[in-house]
Amino acid sequence: MKRGKKICQTLKDIRLQVARANDIPYEPTECKHKGDCLGTCPKCEEEVRYIEHQLNVRRIMGKVATVAGVAMGVSMAAQPIEAFAQNTVTVPKDSTVISALQTLKVKSLLNEGEQGTVIRGRVIDETGEAIIGATILRKGTKKGEVSDINGMFAIEVPEGCPLDVAYVGYKTSSFNASQRQQVVEVVMKEDDRLMGEVVVVGAVDSRYYRDDVYGHGR
Repeated sequence: MKRGKKICQTLKDIRLQVARANDIPYEPTECKHKGDCLGTCPKCEEEVRYIEHQLNVRRIMGKVATVAGVAMGVSMAAQPIEAFAQNTVTVPKDSTVISALQTLKVKSLLNEGEQGTVIRGRVIDETGEAIIGATILRKGTKKGEVSDINGMFAIEVPEGCPLDVAYVGYKTSSFNASQRQQVVEVVMKEDDRLMGEVVVVGAVDSRYYRDDVYGHGR
């Protein structure tokens, strides 16, 4: 077996061991790539993210994650997991946040006849503060929802549906809806291009309106 394929198979075996040790539903997908490879691919990385998400959920619930005997595999898989952790879309670490998300009313963004999956999330800035009124939009449509006073939302969209999260002064964050990651935390980053700019939202004709320090108006 070529080196890349051997690495791939080893990682699949390790993921399966971790999943079984923690009662995580998981079956490795069959690799249909012809020839040798680097030992990992987007599909492999998706499986790693799924298991990492499931482990995080179990930790939040107070369960002990079992990874004994697979330290080598965890080290080999660390790169894609680290990349996921640095993404703008992560898994909430606060159990109270996850509990609160479960109580939200779900808004459907489905078209007629579509099957959906429910995505619950929280929108925050880089300091961890909730962003109120952020728009969660189904890409390519006008269907969306806004985050509530706690920065939270709950929507139903098709599996794999691309979503854009936007707010004035911040860079748009995008991710795809997934049944494997139904609870998300979206970290919005400030858009440096807008810093210091003045936005003019309208103009008032001075012939019809004046004001002074005493509060006199028209």
